[in-house]
Amino acid sequence: MPTIQLSAVIDVRPEHAAEFDAVVTALIASAATEPGCLAYNFWRDPTDPHRFLLFERYADERAFEAHRAIPAVRDFVSALPGWLSADTYVELENTTQFGRIPFACKDQ
Repeated sequence: MPTIQLSAVIDVRPEHAAEFDAVVTALIASAATEPGCLAYNFWRDPTDPHRFLLFERYADERAFEAHRAIPAVRDFVSALPGWLSADTYVELENTTQFGRIPFACKDQ
Protein backbone atom coordinates (compact mmCIF):
# COMPACT_ATOMS: atom_id res chain seq x y z
CA MET A 1 0.00 0.00 0.00
CA PRO A 2 1.32 3.46 -0.84
CA THR A 3 2.20 5.96 1.84
CA ILE A 4 0.51 9.34 1.65
CA GLN A 5 2.35 12.59 2.16
CA LEU A 6 1.10 16.18 2.45
CA SER A 7 3.09 19.38 2.50
CA ALA A 8 2.19 23.06 2.44
CA VAL A 9 3.51 26.52 3.13
CA ILE A 10 0.89 28.42 5.12
CA ASP A 11 0.93 32.20 5.57
CA VAL A 12 -1.18 33.17 8.58
CA ARG A 13 -2.63 36.59 9.33
CA PRO A 14 -0.64 38.20 12.17
CA GLU A 15 -3.72 38.50 14.38
CA HIS A 16 -4.32 34.73 14.11
CA ALA A 17 -0.72 33.48 14.45
CA ALA A 18 -0.94 32.70 18.18
CA GLU A 19 -4.26 30.85 17.81
CA PHE A 20 -2.94 28.95 14.78
CA ASP A 21 0.21 27.97 16.67
CA ALA A 22 -1.81 26.74 19.68
CA VAL A 23 -4.17 24.65 17.53
CA VAL A 24 -1.28 23.16 15.57
CA THR A 25 0.60 22.30 18.77
CA ALA A 26 -2.45 20.37 20.00
CA LEU A 27 -2.81 18.60 16.64
CA ILE A 28 0.83 17.50 16.73
CA ALA A 29 0.34 15.93 20.16
CA SER A 30 -2.83 14.18 19.01
CA ALA A 31 -1.29 12.92 15.77
CA ALA A 32 1.53 11.26 17.71
CA THR A 33 -1.03 8.79 19.09
CA GLU A 34 -2.75 8.00 15.77
CA PRO A 35 -2.13 4.56 14.28
CA GLY A 36 -0.58 4.91 10.84
CA CYS A 37 0.50 8.53 11.28
CA LEU A 38 4.22 8.35 10.44
CA ALA A 39 4.98 12.08 10.67
CA TYR A 40 3.04 15.23 11.56
CA ASN A 41 5.08 18.40 11.80
CA PHE A 42 4.75 22.14 11.52
CA TRP A 43 7.70 24.51 11.51
CA ARG A 44 7.65 28.28 11.80
CA ASP A 45 9.77 30.10 9.22
CA PRO A 46 12.71 31.66 11.10
CA THR A 47 12.58 34.73 8.82
CA ASP A 48 8.79 35.21 8.89
CA PRO A 49 6.89 34.48 12.13
CA HIS A 50 3.58 34.25 10.24
CA ARG A 51 4.71 31.56 7.78
CA PHE A 52 4.52 27.87 8.63
CA LEU A 53 5.58 24.70 6.83
CA LEU A 54 3.32 21.66 7.18
CA PHE A 55 4.46 18.10 6.61
CA GLU A 56 2.31 14.99 7.19
CA ARG A 57 2.93 11.36 6.26
CA TYR A 58 0.60 8.38 6.66
CA ALA A 59 1.13 4.64 6.23
CA ASP A 60 -1.87 4.30 3.94
CA GLU A 61 -5.21 5.75 2.83
CA ARG A 62 -7.01 4.30 5.86
CA ALA A 63 -4.70 6.13 8.28
CA PHE A 64 -5.08 9.37 6.30
CA GLU A 65 -8.88 9.14 6.26
CA ALA A 66 -8.96 8.30 9.98
CA HIS A 67 -6.92 11.43 10.67
CA ARG A 68 -9.22 13.59 8.55
CA ALA A 69 -12.26 12.27 10.45
CA ILE A 70 -11.00 13.53 13.84
CA PRO A 71 -13.19 16.47 14.96
CA ALA A 72 -10.20 18.69 15.83
CA VAL A 73 -8.76 18.13 12.34
CA ARG A 74 -12.10 18.94 10.69
CA ASP A 75 -12.29 22.10 12.82
CA PHE A 76 -8.74 23.06 11.78
CA VAL A 77 -9.51 22.59 8.08
CA SER A 78 -12.71 24.64 8.45
CA ALA A 79 -10.94 27.47 10.29
CA LEU A 80 -7.88 27.56 8.01
CA PRO A 81 -9.29 29.87 5.29
CA GLY A 82 -10.04 32.53 7.94
CA TRP A 83 -6.48 32.35 9.27
CA LEU A 84 -4.75 32.59 5.88
CA SER A 85 -3.18 35.83 4.72
CA ALA A 86 -2.71 34.46 1.19
CA ASP A 87 -4.16 31.69 -0.94
CA THR A 88 -2.25 28.44 -0.66
CA TYR A 89 -2.53 24.76 -1.47
CA VAL A 90 -1.58 21.46 0.07
CA GLU A 91 0.55 19.10 -2.02
CA LEU A 92 -0.92 15.59 -1.73
CA GLU A 93 1.37 12.80 -2.89
CA ASN A 94 1.54 9.03 -2.83
CA THR A 95 3.30 6.48 -4.95
CA THR A 96 0.51 6.42 -7.54
CA GLN A 97 -0.65 10.03 -7.80
CA PHE A 98 0.09 13.68 -7.12
CA GLY A 99 -2.46 16.40 -6.52
CA ARG A 100 -3.23 19.73 -4.92
CA ILE A 101 -5.89 20.74 -2.45
CA PRO A 102 -6.49 24.51 -2.77
CA PHE A 103 -7.28 26.77 0.19
CA ALA A 104 -8.36 30.37 -0.46
CA CYS A 105 -8.00 32.96 2.27
CA LYS A 106 -11.17 34.71 3.39
CA ASP A 107 -11.20 38.47 3.07
CA GLN A 108 -11.70 40.10 6.42
